[in-house]
Amino acid sequence: MVNRLFNPLKSRSFFIFGPRGVGKSTWLRAHFLSSESLFFNLLEPETYELFLLQPQRLKEIINLKENLEKVIIIDEIQKVPSLLDIVHNELSQKKEFLF
Repeated sequence: MVNRLFNPLKSRSFFIFGPRGVGKSTWLRAHFLSSESLFFNLLEPETYELFLLQPQRLKEIINLKENLEKVIIIDEIQKVPSLLDIVHNELSQKKEFLF
């Protein structure tokens, strides 16, 4: 993997934009995939269908006691645009999640 100059703080929220195939998902997995993070990949059919049919489940999941301190990553969020409203609301209330 190519080293990137991007070094975000875990205490700040951010979006990663870019063309397909440049390594956005690979970078996220390398830097944040651990027991201290929740990684939702909307390319997985089960995850996509869950959030497409019940987008409010995101709020329920991230607000579980065991998930409150975890970094939240939603890969391919553009596939379920209604999740952006939930993310926006959570960020405006808590400002401690990473999306």
